[in-house]
Amino acid sequence: MFKKSGPSRVERRPGAFDSATRAHIRNFLECVQSRKDPNAPVEAGQAANIVLCMAMQSLRQGRRLKWNPASRTVET
Repeated sequence: MFKKSGPSRVERRPGAFDSATRAHIRNFLECVQSRKDPNAPVEAGQAANIVLCMAMQSLRQGRRLKWNPASRTVET
């Protein structure tokens, strides 16, 4: 007999991104010392943040949202 299995669930604990966080901090500090550009510019982080915030707002409101790049605002 086969055992039915549900969806797998991975439990994450605080610090699960520890190695990635350390790599980002290391890159940042190296850039401060060397004055070189970081691996990812701050604009890339801001763009990702906007997308995530829009997704949360869309889920809460139950409707689609649209980003207006010219005015840098969310249109409902």
